[in-house]
Amino acid sequence: MLASSKVMYLEEFQRNQDISHDDTLWDFIKSHGYSELFQKAYLVPICSSLWSCPTHVVMRLSAFSALSYFNNHHLFQMFSGPQWYIVRGGSQTYIKKIKEDMLSSGCQIRTGYAIKYVSKRDDDCCFEMEEKIKEGQRGVDEMRSED
Repeated sequence: MLASSKVMYLEEFQRNQDISHDDTLWDFIKSHGYSELFQKAYLVPICSSLWSCPTHVVMRLSAFSALSYFNNHHLFQMFSGPQWYIVRGGSQTYIKKIKEDMLSSGCQIRTGYAIKYVSKRDDDCCFEMEEKIKEGQRGVDEMRSED
């Protein structure tokens, strides 16, 4: 049932680019009648681990983004999904590489800011940030690498 619901949901977005992407996972789950067991036994744990967010934040994630990610990574194939691998040295390995590449191409890197909005302009990307978060304080929805 999830596979067919998410396919129809994602196809509707592809056909009509004007549709709002404001639906949350909670909105999707409730409007399609998925069980609490599915939420607690599969959806919430896997989303929490993928996006390193607490369980109470998962259902506020964008349904479009989460379902697209699940679809692109074959996570709806619960029993015959793809082989996952780990990065030697952990996530800091690829974070360091991305950081080096960004700095060498002239990008500014600012840490400690919660992102309010991201927009795309031609070949650029623009971020609107909130006030700098004080040392040791972390926003509920903030997801960033540790320096």
